[in-house]
Amino acid sequence: MFGENGWIIIELAVSPEAQRRGIGRQLLASLEDRAAGRGDSFVRLNCNTVRTVAHGFYQHMKYTCDKTQKRFIKYISDD
Repeated sequence: MFGENGWIIIELAVSPEAQRRGIGRQLLASLEDRAAGRGDSFVRLNCNTVRTVAHGFYQHMKYTCDKTQKRFIKYISDD
């Protein structure tokens, strides 16, 4: 994947009252069409591990989970 051109979605969410109306599907389909039109080879997205409903949606859209990852951060105070 490194060295290939692609799109990375950092966050995608549809408000609960607007879910199950095809909005997420349309957003992803449009993005995939634009990426393909530019000759890009992938669309990758990040999703929090606790968002299991979203995981099912992405799998239904033919996305596969290829990695598990933890993020580490250390806040440095000015004190």
